Amino acid sequence: MAESHDYSSFLPTPPQTQLPSQQQQTRTGPQSDESRAIREAARQRLQEQRRREREAIRDQQQTVRWVQKEERRRQRVERIRQQELERERHPQAEERRQWLERHRRRQEEEARRREELASHTRKRRRRAREARQELDLPNPEYESFLGHPRSLKRAKTDNNQRRRQPRQDGPSGTIPAQQAAPPDLMSMEMIMRHKEALRRLMQAVEQSFQEKQAVSNRRDWCNPVPANPWR
Repeated sequence: MAESHDYSSFLPTPPQTQLPSQQQQTRTGPQSDESRAIREAARQRLQEQRRREREAIRDQQQTVRWVQKEERRRQRVERIRQQELERERHPQAEERRQWLERHRRRQEEEARRREELASHTRKRRRRAREARQELDLPNPEYESFLGHPRSLKRAKTDNNQRRRQPRQDGPSGTIPAQQAAPPDLMSMEMIMRHKEALRRLMQAVEQSFQEKQAVSNRRDWCNPVPANPWR
């Protein structure tokens, strides 16, 4: 006899029918002012709790960093102290201390010498400036040479000063007497003298060269080699 099987479990279950009000209440819960206030209060409490947790974590991290920093500083100080103790216990500690003292004294001496050199340089500059100021003043020794009471330095740098400084109007009043112009060092007579001296020098050089060439031509090794008659 064939066995009977129950296939009712494989059949699709009919959907359960609910009212629209029941479906809305199942999805979102009861919609009332009291329930919304309760949910808002719970949300605020959760936010406040999370904020406090974040602040606590931040404070804890800062504390850990500060402790680590202090520990590193303490270790560094301890390491430096140990190094100093080892230096003091070293057999050459006294020699090193003396060398450091000599090095410090040498640096102080070099700094003092640099300061003295700078002060001497300032003194020399001041003396040179005073000498230039004295040279700029009118000197009667140059009047006979230049023909006007200006100093030699003023006469040499007059063109440069005129180029750098703009022309200014002279003082109002009577026109001063025109002074004699300085002598022209490159006059025509001077140029002719230079040319004559240069011509005499070139003649002497040419004559010397011709004499040396004549002497060298009279030597045997300068004569042409005769042909070999036995060839």
